[in-house]
Amino acid sequence: MSALDPSMENTVPEEEPRILLAWLCAPWGRKGAVALEVHTDWPEQRFVVGHSLHLSWEDGREREVVVRAFRRQGKKFVIEFEGVDDIAGAKRLRGASISAKAGELERESDDVLLHCDLLNLGVFTRQGDHVGRVLRIEEGVAADLLVVGAEDRREILIPLAEEICTVDLEARRVVIDPPDGLLDLDASSGEAP
Repeated sequence: MSALDPSMENTVPEEEPRILLAWLCAPWGRKGAVALEVHTDWPEQRFVVGHSLHLSWEDGREREVVVRAFRRQGKKFVIEFEGVDDIAGAKRLRGASISAKAGELERESDDVLLHCDLLNLGVFTRQGDHVGRVLRIEEGVAADLLVVGAEDRREILIPLAEEICTVDLEARRVVIDPPDGLLDLDASSGEAP
């Protein structure tokens, strides 16, 4: 029998990160439907009838639900869950986030990046200067934005555009070629000059 490695004692395996897919908003109608604020490019693949979804609230509550119906209603998306049949049940779901573990998410193709692929990647300039780590991704108008935590605790927004960013998942890094001024933030105000 081999001796235990003391560096392994009291270690807890890292939990796979959960990726936000949508927020549940207000009830829609009187039969238990809820309007969604969608945060995925493929809602039809994520909210399939019969699939189980994970709901969580900021106060720590969690719940698994099964999709009964999902549809686009004008410019909005509406979802219904098994066992939620009236407006009172729909109101109890308000404010919940729908998330999935990164490994559970199917990809449209192998060359498609998911937001979870980018989390915690190191960000470096083409010259090799360390900028920080990817904290999260925010939706932008022309392109999504990498929110990068710099070493001095600032957050820097970098457009996730091909002409600026090259993602190397194997090396766990994003190499950027930032336009002039993108990284020159005024440290006292946190805003661009």
